[in-house]
Amino acid sequence: MFFTTIVAENIPALKKINITKASGEIVPFSLKKLRKSLRKAGATPVIINDIVAQIEQDIYPEMPTGEIYNRAFQLLQEQSAHLAARYKLKKAIMELGPSGYPFEQFVGALLYARRFDVQVGVILEGRCVNHEIDVLAKRGDEKILVECKYHNQPGFCAT
Repeated sequence: MFFTTIVAENIPALKKINITKASGEIVPFSLKKLRKSLRKAGATPVIINDIVAQIEQDIYPEMPTGEIYNRAFQLLQEQSAHLAARYKLKKAIMELGPSGYPFEQFVGALLYARRFDVQVGVILEGRCVNHEIDVLAKRGDEKILVECKYHNQPGFCAT
């Protein structure tokens, strides 16, 4: 209970701190987003509070989000390698390489693990033109056609 009170008292000060996104945009730091990202990785409330408290001590004006992420990842890894791996999933996918093909193979492998028959890089003949399908998955009467969009640079935002 005492620990939660300390975190709550620091929130107004942190609302005034701006950070720098990967795109270069300056935005207010959000404890809510940090907590949500840690929760989505499976961290317990106790671990989340510990990491948030440490980030609160380390943060400085216009700190890059990448630096915040790296610090949160390091702290999470000290608590649980399993949770840290889940936290790093997005970055790990970006590390597949500069082309989208390994990502297409990854998506195909995910569907294969769900017991689909999978083909990657399929050309289907249409009425007027041929269509390239990144991943085609079949299981019984079920068919899934996937168009993968892969970006390996942080800060990219599709509009």
